[in-house]
Amino acid sequence: GREAAEGRVTLRHRDGSDLGTLDVEEAIARLQAECQAPDREALRRDQAARLERLRASASVDEAWA
Repeated sequence: GREAAEGRVTLRHRDGSDLGTLDVEEAIARLQAECQAPDREALRRDQAARLERLRASASVDEAWA
């Protein structure tokens, strides 16, 4: 009741962890962001960068061998 009167809500994750008390607009924005599909292109770039770092690390290791 008090939260509603103040225009705030408390969010909790499905596992029960408290995500905090937010203004309704903030809560809506956070929920919308959580519902977005992952950016597959960004994920692909991150994976490619990790692979490149692993390859560079392996070539350094081979040079020391």
